[in-house]
Amino acid sequence: MSSFAVVHTTKLGSGAGGIGSHIDRTQKKLPKNVDQDRMHLNKEYVATGGSLIKDINRRIDEGYTAKNADGSLRSIRKDAVKAVGLILSGSHERMKELEKDGKLDSWARENLKFVEQMVGKENIVRFTMHRDEKTPHIHCVFVPLDKEGRLNAKQIVGNKSKLTKLQTEYGRAMEKFGLNRGVENSRMRHTTTREYYRDIEDAAKAIKIETNLVGVPRKGEEERLQEMYQVMAAEVFESKRRLQKELNIRPEWENKLIKQTEELSKRAEEIINTSREVEQMKNNQVEIISKNIREKVELEKQRLIERAQAEIGKIQKNYKDKESMLDEMVKTKHINRTLAIINSHIQENFKVDYKIVFNEKENKFLKEKIMPKKDRGLDIGGR
Repeated sequence: MSSFAVVHTTKLGSGAGGIGSHIDRTQKKLPKNVDQDRMHLNKEYVATGGSLIKDINRRIDEGYTAKNADGSLRSIRKDAVKAVGLILSGSHERMKELEKDGKLDSWARENLKFVEQMVGKENIVRFTMHRDEKTPHIHCVFVPLDKEGRLNAKQIVGNKSKLTKLQTEYGRAMEKFGLNRGVENSRMRHTTTREYYRDIEDAAKAIKIETNLVGVPRKGEEERLQEMYQVMAAEVFESKRRLQKELNIRPEWENKLIKQTEELSKRAEEIINTSREVEQMKNNQVEIISKNIREKVELEKQRLIERAQAEIGKIQKNYKDKESMLDEMVKTKHINRTLAIINSHIQENFKVDYKIVFNEKENKFLKEKIMPKKDRGLDIGGR
């Protein structure tokens, strides 16, 4: 039967005191799920300088160097993630086997090495193994300072892909202890939400919430309980996984859900294909209409050009005809004016019985007979 490596993450802000008292076992009243006869087996692998909050603030004071654009130190937001909590464990049976074989210390040191490589040794402010609860596990708290001195929890637990990567790398690091990563992206659900919370509530009956004098939960209780819930959730998770693997069955509702999902996926694919076909038909129709419009436009354009050319030809011909007529008129007018001068001169100085005229039809000069002047006795022909 496979055994699995388990890692849970929690983002911590200003209310980390509750988790710190849980890790350090400094509560006034210990939870009932803690076996006080085994508390001496717990072990700290990172030295602490006081309360968890003080250690977190000390590390931030040492390593936080984020700057504004003007070079001044950037203020830390009130809602900033100042620390990240990790719970490192494994399947209950395998963890008890490691404990029995005396290998828990080697397992814990390998976990410390893994976290140091991931976040930097100087950023770890808590690393404590608990053996006084049902399943041995490690509580680790680190300040998420990156190489630029910024608080950057997103680089470790920023989104689903980051957490998936963390689970994969942690499972690979724990293989030497017989702990493997769970099935990635598995579609199998090991329990319903109602069953999950029912089991958690059953396991949490022994937890007592610490309150102040007026009955209000103490500061940090929410974070402490969240840590404890995660440990118990891991145990419930592994129990459900083991039971379902042994029975090798899948709940009826899940089979029905998977079938419905497959049918919906198939239907969605059909709708997408139909949509693509409709879109293609629309594109083809638009292309046909565009082609017809272009042909009509080209035809009308050619018709207008031919009509314009015909009109221009008529205008040019009319212009040439008028230009020719004008030339003829100018020419005739000029000839007649010249002839009038010549004939006037002849009539004034000579007695002749003719005058010179221009025949337009024959395009030549002719003598036209006239009566000679009485005061002239000269004969032009004898001169």
